[in-house]
Amino acid sequence: MNNLGSLLRFEIKKIVAKRSIKSLFAVLILMTLYVNCWQFIGTAEIRYLDDSSQVITEKVSILSAVQTERKYALMYSGQSLDDELIQEMKKFVGEHGHDCMNMCWIFHTIYELGLNPEGDLASEAGIAQRLQLQQKAIWSALNLTNNEISEWEDQIGKVELPFQIAYTRGYANMLENAHWLNMMLVFFVIIILCDSFSNDRAVHTLPLIQSSRNGHSSAVVGRILAGLLVVLGAALCVYLLSATIQFGIHGCDGWSAPIQQVCGDLIWSNLAIDAGPAVFLMYGTSIVLLLMVAALTMMLSQFCQNTIVSLAVPFIAICMSMIFNFSITHMERDLSQIWQFFPIQRISMDMFYDHRLVILFGIPIKSIPFSFMLYGGIILLAVALCMAHTRIMRMDRQ
Repeated sequence: MNNLGSLLRFEIKKIVAKRSIKSLFAVLILMTLYVNCWQFIGTAEIRYLDDSSQVITEKVSILSAVQTERKYALMYSGQSLDDELIQEMKKFVGEHGHDCMNMCWIFHTIYELGLNPEGDLASEAGIAQRLQLQQKAIWSALNLTNNEISEWEDQIGKVELPFQIAYTRGYANMLENAHWLNMMLVFFVIIILCDSFSNDRAVHTLPLIQSSRNGHSSAVVGRILAGLLVVLGAALCVYLLSATIQFGIHGCDGWSAPIQQVCGDLIWSNLAIDAGPAVFLMYGTSIVLLLMVAALTMMLSQFCQNTIVSLAVPFIAICMSMIFNFSITHMERDLSQIWQFFPIQRISMDMFYDHRLVILFGIPIKSIPFSFMLYGGIILLAVALCMAHTRIMRMDRQ
């Protein structure tokens, strides 16, 4: 019991050796492949100008269409989305249509900013005005205080304009898919760990744990660490597989593009963060959240000593939080703000435009850093409660 390393390896092997867990993990990987690849199934008709300025129309696979889109997008990569390029795009679209692939990514970039690419507002000044209006609109929707508004006003100026053309579809897909991947991972975590402590009663090993001199410390810590490491490994596999698919198909261009030009939903964000770091931030927050769910599930298994209860309670809580969803823009500010820290609410792009501050001991803290603090604190608390409960059980047995 004193050899924590050996105990840790044993506990990890005990989790991953189960056939049910292996099957569930295989399903998780297959679902990850589906979430990332379903959009490439089928065929599409594309139009483009070849080197001799002839319009070519082809029916190709969607994957080939994406590769053609990327090819022409990279021809403009790094160019400023200024009035000159916008006018060039308008002229081209007027002659060949917006579905002609050669300049469709410039058209798409302006469209994602919430503007009509062929309209009068499609200009450098129009884009800057649109960005500022959208970012300020979220302040009213979130019912921010004057102190919070002053905190975010400086952030708007840090978003560099004009935007530089970048092919960001891969980053957009990873950020949009994160919601579905994280939802699958949350349920995966609950299922594989719901019997982490209650199984001792089923296999009649509970007296061994209770009677061991270090059963309230090393055994509990080893088991919890094993569960957390398995969850971490599963999450990394899912995220790495997703990133490999998206980067393999769409490439890495756009790493330094502001998130406001990645996809339409993110134009509401005041965060001055680039696409690549935003993906890392999303995955990092999700991992800490998953570890928290794992710790709470194991704590519930320890307290209840019942697998069904340990499985049902988190499932019901997650489902209820999905049904009764207090939107991030709900005017009931306090309730909405609290609700956004529930696991199912913090696994999507909503986190990038939740600009409400949390006041902790008089210090204003932004929602994303506070998420790390909150979830990390809950993990430590769950571990401490598990150890305390095991100690109580051992004393009662004595």
